[in-house]
Amino acid sequence: MREWDVTVAAPATLAASLQENYELAMLFRDLATLRTDILLFKSVDLLRWRGPTRQFAELGTRLDAAAIEKESRKSERNGFSKVGAGTV
Repeated sequence: MREWDVTVAAPATLAASLQENYELAMLFRDLATLRTDILLFKSVDLLRWRGPTRQFAELGTRLDAAAIEKESRKSERNGFSKVGAGTV
């Protein structure tokens, strides 16, 4: 077991939480581990930004529509009417 030389606000609570969620803690540690023994790309050049693909504009439109719909529902929940649905 490794020793840490850090100050923790509530060490007993942290220790209990880590012990209770040990499997999840190990999963997240594994997911956060940088792998150097696995080849993911034939060349790092495959990661180079070459500008937006043709799907980029479509994705932007979908994301904007989703954001607008979310804001509309939020406004309705807060008692505001839809734009153009009533008087200002």
